[in-house]
Amino acid sequence: MAVPVASVCVAAPASAGSHEVAVGGSDSGSDHPVTASSIASPQWVYETQSGSSLSTGCSSTRLDLTVRSGASSSAFAVVPGGSSTGCSGPLSVISHVHVGTWQLDLTGPATGGGADVVDGVLRHVRIDQANAACRFSVVGEARVRFHEATQRLEVVETGRSGRLRQSGVVGCLGQIRDGGAVDWKVTFDLASPDGVVTVR
Repeated sequence: MAVPVASVCVAAPASAGSHEVAVGGSDSGSDHPVTASSIASPQWVYETQSGSSLSTGCSSTRLDLTVRSGASSSAFAVVPGGSSTGCSGPLSVISHVHVGTWQLDLTGPATGGGADVVDGVLRHVRIDQANAACRFSVVGEARVRFHEATQRLEVVETGRSGRLRQSGVVGCLGQIRDGGAVDWKVTFDLASPDGVVTVR
């Protein structure tokens, strides 16, 4: 005698690169301002002319995000502006200037729960850095993780992947190699006046 088998339906996570974003519980397709503020000193590692590493950092970094609620193929936010303070660099204190509009894409899967850690990529990054003896740009893209439960965004571009690179080097006395790889690690708290940001 055949024994009936009960079927159990389990909600599948959203596929990588396809998400629905809600802000304050709304997924109406609106734009929402979100401020990302570093919770500890951002860390930078540059590649020198000799191929060794030069580790530096900043006191703080802020990114200004616009998160769009609703369904998206991958885009989570655009980043039209940002600033950093207290940055050390090759040979002296160095300025960091955010250039252009960056894009934050979520590439990893998410579920309907509220505690996902979703992988992503920060694209079109450009930061012009300069002091009296050295000038260059950091360009490319960086790996990120969005922590839904804590409303934190991590930039975890490490291991000299080459996704972020040094470009347009002027001066720097061998401390920065043109085309060299850059590491960037920082954790941001997200402040959203319109409510908690969730992804499914």
